[in-house]
Amino acid sequence: MDKLKILSDTENYLKNSLDKLKDVKIEDLQSLKLNSLQFRNAAEASLSLKMLKKSSNPIIYVIELETKSIKKELLINFDEFTTYNIQKTKNKDRVNVSGDMKRDSHVLYVGSSTTDFKSRIKNHLGVRGNRVYSLHLCKMG
Repeated sequence: MDKLKILSDTENYLKNSLDKLKDVKIEDLQSLKLNSLQFRNAAEASLSLKMLKKSSNPIIYVIELETKSIKKELLINFDEFTTYNIQKTKNKDRVNVSGDMKRDSHVLYVGSSTTDFKSRIKNHLGVRGNRVYSLHLCKMG
């Protein structure tokens, strides 16, 4: 295949993709506020998460602090936990935590889910399991 044919095919593909995107509708599904007391254990988290709406569509979600002023304290708690956690055995008893928490922002995490959103949120709360990479918010409180 020659270079001009590749460029032409690519341009046609992008134009076709752009036409399809015109029909995409993005809407706010739900906003849910949780207090850290609501996810100290799996039972409490399950009760709180019953309020989550179900969706058969892919979801982009944002986990953010209501006020940025408490982030410093959360980071101190998280650093203390990380010091303890790093001593654990990887793939055995160490909690797999999400990365960059040091940004000066009220946003803690932006993620997506194409399948079981409620389980993904349970992972972020830290009440479901240690083997997934997520926020594990219960380690920050």
